Amino acid sequence: MSLLGMLFLSVLAAVAVAPARVAAAGGGGCAAERFSSNRVYAACSDLARLGASVHWTYDEGAASLSVAFVAAPPSSGGWVAWGLNPTGEGMSGTQALVALPKSGGSSGAYDVQTYSINGYTLGSPGPLSYPTSDLAAEIGGDGRVRMFGTLKLPNGTGEVNQVWQVGPVAGGSITPHAFSGDNVASKGKLNLVTGASTSSGGGSSLLRKRNTHGVLNAVSWGILLPMGAIFARYLKTFKSADPTWFYLHVACQLIGYAVGVSGWATGIHLGNLSKGITYSLHRNIGIAVFALGTLQV
Repeated sequence: MSLLGMLFLSVLAAVAVAPARVAAAGGGGCAAERFSSNRVYAACSDLARLGASVHWTYDEGAASLSVAFVAAPPSSGGWVAWGLNPTGEGMSGTQALVALPKSGGSSGAYDVQTYSINGYTLGSPGPLSYPTSDLAAEIGGDGRVRMFGTLKLPNGTGEVNQVWQVGPVAGGSITPHAFSGDNVASKGKLNLVTGASTSSGGGSSLLRKRNTHGVLNAVSWGILLPMGAIFARYLKTFKSADPTWFYLHVACQLIGYAVGVSGWATGIHLGNLSKGITYSLHRNIGIAVFALGTLQV
């Protein structure tokens, strides 16, 4: 086979395996979370709504659930909540842990309150139907709130209904969350044993969108555009490759740039979904790469 043919097949093979490589290397999401006080959990799940994640260790013999919930409030100083509903899939009946700023405490300090929710109003704090311990909360450097706790569940518990939510705080008090979009669909089932997580209302998960963003950018900026430059730099020195090298160069550059635009647009969409979370370095690098790529075109 000629050198030209081998290079062309290499490009096709690289594009074909790129998604698998990105997915395998994408140990991000909830798996990349690190917690204070050496807290470590056996399993985690990126929830499909509100950019939240839940981490847990479940002692099936003791029916003890150690949990960490991570989410960004809709605005600085807001509240986040996570809970289990033993009677249904919605808000009514939920046994909730709610993290909110400490009243009169130091800036950024959070406290955890428990609510046994009856109906569709939060009511007043009170004990849960599940005994709780080790309740704590903190705010991370990324602006997200991390809430921790341990719940004693009924023996034989395997799959649970989970509900999570975020909302604002005004005058030191919890105020209602939004009643549209992800806020009304932030519920689902969680299998504590297998780790399977489902969300109500369907829709693409945030993790799948992040993976798509990574794949598109890896294929465009990482494979197609460099290969187009390689074709123009090295293949044109072979007379037998003329004018094939030019068409390969143009094809790689045009397709690579189009895929890169899609990856960049997906990143902008993810930024709009992740309220309260800003990855400044990643964003700035992405803007610089896209601007330079567009200028080169």
